[in-house]
Amino acid sequence: MMRIPHLAAFALVLSTFFPLVGCGKKDKSESPTPSPSAAAKVDGILLAEPNDKFHIRLIVVKDEKKVVATILDEKASTPVGIEQEAIMLIVKDAKPIQIPLKADGKGTKTSKFAAVHDRFAEALDDGKLEITATIEGKEYHFAKDDHKH
Repeated sequence: MMRIPHLAAFALVLSTFFPLVGCGKKDKSESPTPSPSAAAKVDGILLAEPNDKFHIRLIVVKDEKKVVATILDEKASTPVGIEQEAIMLIVKDAKPIQIPLKADGKGTKTSKFAAVHDRFAEALDDGKLEITATIEGKEYHFAKDDHKH
């Protein structure tokens, strides 16, 4: 019976061909979060407010001089939409600077905030970063989160 080897060979050819060409249309909308292919150029920093009710994941894309912040829940795993136009990133180093991160979403709530600034092309000391954000009517201050989630 020669049919099974032929079917196996055909399946092997198909399985190697389809990942190269894809099987559907790509969504042309751009996400502010960097793609996995840019992972080598991206640094992720986790910040938390003192009671760990909320967290912020800060992604720095040095080549684009861009920062994307995502508001997360108490476990630092699920995005939390908030009603804010911007949150404030404070870099407390030799030349302290405040950089507003603007809401990057449609509608009244978003979990993503972003900014482009020349300062993001340089190394950032995660111990000298703070973010202030108003969530559910209360102002929170976020700093480096040292424990595991």
